[in-house]
Amino acid sequence: MAVTVITGGAGHLGRAIGERCLSDGDAVYLVDRNPEVRDIASDMGAQGVVADVCDESQLDVLGALADVDRLVCAVGSWPRIPWNELTSGDWQESISVNLTSAYQSVKVMTKALKNASGSIVFVGSAIAFKGHAEMTHYAAAKAGLHGLAKSLCLAMGPDGVRVNVVAPGLIETPDAEETWDLEDRKALWAQRALRKPLTIENVVDAVCFLSGAQAGAITGQVLVVDGGLVLH
Repeated sequence: MAVTVITGGAGHLGRAIGERCLSDGDAVYLVDRNPEVRDIASDMGAQGVVADVCDESQLDVLGALADVDRLVCAVGSWPRIPWNELTSGDWQESISVNLTSAYQSVKVMTKALKNASGSIVFVGSAIAFKGHAEMTHYAAAKAGLHGLAKSLCLAMGPDGVRVNVVAPGLIETPDAEETWDLEDRKALWAQRALRKPLTIENVVDAVCFLSGAQAGAITGQVLVVDGGLVLH
């Protein structure tokens, strides 16, 4: 049975990825600093792990895993703050959540990923390509995540480990609705080649493809899933 670990597992996207991997027959670990991850995981038949992946001292339980076939790093935070109103704390928090968390997750599970010749998928962002005046911190952190993936694919490729990124555009989730009102979202949809909202399932499909056997020769790539706004 394949083992899948999903960080950010209490979030809407993390849960959806977990449900798909369970349907594929995987043993799934949902990891999140939100204690509710235990109940979320239990309800779907997964294992819930309460840990802050931004804090290396909390990751011993993940380091104890013998084999990890799929690691999906779906941690993310994107508050809208004009760049000249960002504090040093805002900046460091964004780097920690959106970039360092992925680095530390891979680091602690490196042996298990190598044992399984596993696959890593980072959830990046289309904003890393096009920027945003009120998300400078987020764009910078996600651009760093894309660079981390390309570097890790070279470092871990000789051990059979693949590393890729799925970079979504704005997808329809309760979190997105809190950040962007309907008029803002409609204006964004109108800029896309496919002039429609994006669903969580659109992103789940891409993550599961890149982490699965059908993408066995694909590594070091960033797959943009945004309906054709960033033409990459």
